Amino acid sequence: MFIIHQTESDDIQPHTLWAFQKSTDGQIDELQKISVMGDEEEKEKKNRILCKNCKNPVTSAENIMVINGMHRHTFSNPHGIVFEIACFSSAHGCVNGGLPTAEFTWFAGFSWRFSFCSRCHTHLGWQYLSKSGEHFYGLIVDNIIEGTTK
Repeated sequence: MFIIHQTESDDIQPHTLWAFQKSTDGQIDELQKISVMGDEEEKEKKNRILCKNCKNPVTSAENIMVINGMHRHTFSNPHGIVFEIACFSSAHGCVNGGLPTAEFTWFAGFSWRFSFCSRCHTHLGWQYLSKSGEHFYGLIVDNIIEGTTK
């Protein structure tokens, strides 16, 4: 609500504009929620894990997961190629390909399938699945970076 108040005097006084707004507790709560949401979005942007090739957001530091006592592991595949992987509970920026297989798995009780960047299709790692429905991602450290997006 805006109130315009003109003083009464013989002198010509400029009009003074006073702005008042009465906020209810509900409106204040809503403004605080919006502020907190903005802070959380900013924090999430700072904690993002991106595809090194195209900077597509893949996951976030909040999804870091410890498997067999460690977040990071180093393994080699049957061809002798060595991979350092980091484990995450989810990777929304990945698409998964292939049928799950337990052949040459690095994690007992888990089958695996390939995970690719959903934007540029770079091989980012593997999704691991258990028969009980548990899953996690092992992402290749050399193919991801920490960063922010706009």
